Amino acid sequence: YLSKQARAMLDEAGFTDAVISASNDLDEYLLHDLKIQQAAITSWGVGTNLITSKDCPSFGGVYKLAAIQDESGQFVPKIKISENTEKITNPGNKTIYRIYDKTTGKVRADLICFVDETYDTDQDLLLFDPIETWKKTRLPGGTYTMREILVPVFRNGECVYQSPSVMEI
Repeated sequence: YLSKQARAMLDEAGFTDAVISASNDLDEYLLHDLKIQQAAITSWGVGTNLITSKDCPSFGGVYKLAAIQDESGQFVPKIKISENTEKITNPGNKTIYRIYDKTTGKVRADLICFVDETYDTDQDLLLFDPIETWKKTRLPGGTYTMREILVPVFRNGECVYQSPSVMEI
């Protein structure tokens, strides 16, 4: 029902080539039901239940597309819409910084941000949980360091990453 409504709205708005994807623990029974209902679904994100057995569960890691690079090299933000707000993606080209306590060297947090965002470690930094926003901590300027940890491993099919030694890790 919802996919048919979405298809009609997209078509009416001129987005006739927009893709409607279905995902979230799809199994053969749900796929069958959606097909019988003639759901207006263009692509299927095959669910965990079809990849693994119930007796041998999988790790719940999920890849979330946030942007794609177009022919000109520009990143185009992409968003996944879901009725479950925790599953809605945050669009845009991102990177990750690991934040360390300057005195102890211990990891304080990982910060996901846009690639063009910059931070001054001499300034206070407010960290908060994106879902439970009342959970927050302030790192006083000068008490922390940051290191970008998202680095290229492959470029154009060639390995460009030098693995660190055990001692470096």
